[in-house]
Amino acid sequence: MLIFYSDRYNTNKLPTDLRAFLTSKGVIVEDDIFIHFVGLVYFKGKPYIFLPRNSDLNKFQQYSIAEKEKIARELMSSIHMYQQSKKNSIDNRDNGEGFIGKENLTLIISLLDDFNLNGLYKRRSKRKIYNAGKINWKKTIHSFQPYPSDNSPLYLEYEGVSKRTEFDSEISKIHAGIIYDISKDLGWLTYSEPAYYESVLNSIGRSELSEEIQIATIKKELDTIYSERDIYLLKSISNYLEKNSGYNKSNIIIGIKEFHGMWESILGSVLNNRININKKFAAPVYKISNKYILASSRGQKTDIVLKINDSYFIIDAKYYRASNANNAPSLPDIIKQFYYVKSMSLIEKEAVEIFSVFVFPGGNGNIESIHMALKDTSTKLDQINLLDEHYPPIFCLYKDPISLIHLYANGKKTNLDFLKGLRK
Repeated sequence: MLIFYSDRYNTNKLPTDLRAFLTSKGVIVEDDIFIHFVGLVYFKGKPYIFLPRNSDLNKFQQYSIAEKEKIARELMSSIHMYQQSKKNSIDNRDNGEGFIGKENLTLIISLLDDFNLNGLYKRRSKRKIYNAGKINWKKTIHSFQPYPSDNSPLYLEYEGVSKRTEFDSEISKIHAGIIYDISKDLGWLTYSEPAYYESVLNSIGRSELSEEIQIATIKKELDTIYSERDIYLLKSISNYLEKNSGYNKSNIIIGIKEFHGMWESILGSVLNNRININKKFAAPVYKISNKYILASSRGQKTDIVLKINDSYFIIDAKYYRASNANNAPSLPDIIKQFYYVKSMSLIEKEAVEIFSVFVFPGGNGNIESIHMALKDTSTKLDQINLLDEHYPPIFCLYKDPISLIHLYANGKKTNLDFLKGLRK
């Protein structure tokens, strides 16, 4: 049974033993009031799923087991995809995001995916036989005396090859045991039903060898095979055993401590009409020894820019609670948006409209837009007090993180129809 919590959940409301475990692993620091974590915690036989902040936990508690597993599967798949994209990028630094257990996640998913695609390991062997099987002509010609015939030599005896595929070898038993351990409670990480694993795995026994001898057996097998798939599989099995990463043998944590970078990546990946315009934005110029030096690498860089018809939307993905002014973006983030709009107006002089937008996680929220006003303005503000002509307003939108994760995990995109309602 999956148990849902969310990022920024109050640590004092977590089960005492779970909180102690997360503290011992450094996920929770002693003085943390709120947890910073998105992902999976498997502890004492129970899978705990920590969703992004502002997720509607009450709604998900009413979901069926299959629906909950789908949410958890797509979340972990998204984390895996994001980790791989960071690994393969030019700038693959962690940047303080705090990936936890990414090797375990990659290993578990690869083992399950391989099993779903290819089934259990099959040991293939060849042996020499006589007067049966497929003829080995090279060996036959060199080893046997032919009898003359009208048109060609006739071999009454020959050397043949017998090919054998073993479905119940010791390696297959080791493989079956590992898949059984993983699939028992983490099978939802892939798309197969539990009954699928049971139907295949119940037909084969389990290895009774010690883990040390299992590893030695696998390494010996590696010296005899040439198939890339078999080599990769056996190395994965050996790696699994060496790490002792079976979740039934130890508690595991897989996820990311600081989700803000992934929130930006997800939003940027699922939007249609995105354009790359950062190379055109303004950059600082330094006057040195009476020469002007343009520092392009220090220029403005936005998260996301959309072009819809002749309108531009400068979107900044903000991973904030954003329920009031105290937990909303501060002045530095706001000022950056003003300058992005200024630069865009210089670049795209024919633009009909340029919108500045913050997108927060959540199904809905209280903050509609952000404006500027002079400090000595009356506390009872009206639209007339706003400095929108000098500081373009920033519209605030909320997007359900689970909906975006669904799109991201399945390679889908959205047109963000909710932008149609923006008007200055």
